[in-house]
Parts: sequence; C-alpha cells; structure tokens
Amino acid sequence: SPLPRAREREREKAWSMNTAKITALGLLERDVNEDVMCVWSYPAVSKEHGEVLVKRCGLEDKKIAEVFRWSKLGNTWQYMLTTSIDDLKYPRVKAACLVVLSEVFNPEMFNSLLKVLVSEYKAALTPTPLIKAYLKLFRSSSYGGWADKKFDNRRALIAGSIKSVVKTFGQQIALLWTAVVLKKRIFVYADSLSEVLSLVRTMPLFGSWHRNNWGILRPLVCLGEEELKD
Repeated sequence: SPLPRAREREREKAWSMNTAKITALGLLERDVNEDVMCVWSYPAVSKEHGEVLVKRCGLEDKKIAEVFRWSKLGNTWQYMLTTSIDDLKYPRVKAACLVVLSEVFNPEMFNSLLKVLVSEYKAALTPTPLIKAYLKLFRSSSYGGWADKKFDNRRALIAGSIKSVVKTFGQQIALLWTAVVLKKRIFVYADSLSEVLSLVRTMPLFGSWHRNNWGILRPLVCLGEEELKD
C-alpha cells in the first residue's frame, strides 16, 4: 500500500541525512556493588552486543580511568568514553560509559562527540538528554556544536604513526608487513590500551593501503563468545 512505501522513503531520506551513520547511543553504569550493566540504548542493541560492550567499556576495571576506547563488532564501530560519577543525588552510580555505535571509522570525530554527550549526561544523570541527542544526530549529524562535516574521514585512515611502529619493532617490522600483505591474523598485546589502539590502526598502512579496508580491525577484544564468532 502507499502508506508503508511512504514511510520507507521517509526513513531512507532521514538515513541519508545521517552522514555520520550513527546507528545507536548507549549508556552503561557501574554501581556501588561494582556491578556493570547496559542500562539504556536507543535504538535498543541486542543482548549479545550489550554483553560485549560491558566487557570492553572498562567499567569492570578496579580503577576507573577516563579513557576513550574504540573497537568493532560485526559491521559496527564502537566508540566508548568512561567517566567517574560523584553526585550525592545518585549515590549508587559510581561510574558510567557512554557509547556511540556507527558504521563510520573515525575515532577522533566520535571522541569529540562523546565529550559533548558525557557533559550533558553528567549534568542530568539521566538518559533523557541522550534521546534528544540521538534524534538530532540522526537527522543532521550535528549536536551541541559538534558536526561530522568538521571532520575528514580520510584523515582518520592515516592518523596512525608508521614511524613509531617501525621504531618499536625494528627489523622485525618486515614480518608484520608480510603478515598484512598475506592477510594473516595478527594478535597485538600491550600493557597500555592506548598503545594497542595506536598500533592497530596503522596495520592497513603496511602493504594493504590499496585495499582501503579498516573494517578488518578488531583493536579491543576480551575473548568473549560473541567476539570469537566475529
């Protein structure tokens, strides 16, 4: 009938305006008992995806660090920013992590957006501002002074430092280059999450720039069942 087709065209039009390709926003919280759960998402994410976010968000760490992190599950990039909560009105919540899910790879762009969202969330300590933010982002890819048009997604592909990676591995860099060219799986481990994220994003630059495929990266993995399937 004409009505469903009109609604479908309206959704397609709205999605075309969502140039940042944001598919959902999420909120995870850690309470006084150190339990962590995904308390809100819009649109709703699957139970399995929520469990992966809980493992990756950093709220289960003994010491909460306000760190930006990113990873990927399936076709969806996950961008996460944790923050401590110290508000007498909400004594049960000790820390939170805001999440942006998108089809676009650009850590710097979404880190900037998350800073805006965290600021609004901490002012209200309720998901209500996040609902407003999602609806605005879906329609225009802009919110609170942030806009995706201020960022170039192409620059995100070359933001990593090849020079620092070569300095780290020395002559062994040839093995890394060979593994990338032959499309082998590469496991990266380090004491610092920031070092892992910085190194992993440079991988496609070693012998596979022509493929232009950053979607192969899984920079933060906790070896859960869903992650191993991915």
